[in-house]
Amino acid sequence: MDSRFSLKQLARVLSSLTPQEHGFTYIDTSRRPKATGRLSGWILSAKDLNDVAGMPTSLGAKHRAYNAETTDATIAALEDQGALIVGKSSTPELGLRVDTEPVDMPHPVNPLHPGATPGGSSGGAAVQVARGLLRAAHGSDGGGSLRVPAAACGVVGFKQSGTDLGVSGFITRTVAD
Repeated sequence: MDSRFSLKQLARVLSSLTPQEHGFTYIDTSRRPKATGRLSGWILSAKDLNDVAGMPTSLGAKHRAYNAETTDATIAALEDQGALIVGKSSTPELGLRVDTEPVDMPHPVNPLHPGATPGGSSGGAAVQVARGLLRAAHGSDGGGSLRVPAAACGVVGFKQSGTDLGVSGFITRTVAD
């Protein structure tokens, strides 16, 4: 486990950042892992288009928010492998824009280019990783939603291959991650 990425460290750093700086729409550093496995020790966020039981899902717009009762299969698989999902990352409404400007919610700012968008639609995830808050963050990509924010923020976007246009993937600090 990388000691730079602990719940204690995350909570400490978050206390001095605004939502525009950290890119979370929801955060709960009191959560604990549900299982152990190859992702034990990994602290991740889930894109705010995906449900995590007990967390709000806004779909990128305050007026669309609801409290999730179940967890999406992709996120549940990460948790089953030991990953700890501590919150949700900002996304534009329904993930349909190339910037990350959620409706009636804070807009995350690109750490490399203050005042600029981190790209979208996984822009909140890119901000979290680029700022060093998380080693990796969940996202999804149908037309560049992982790759555009990763490039804009100087981190790595991974879209796995598949037959579906939109697939889940990750934004990470390095290719090795």
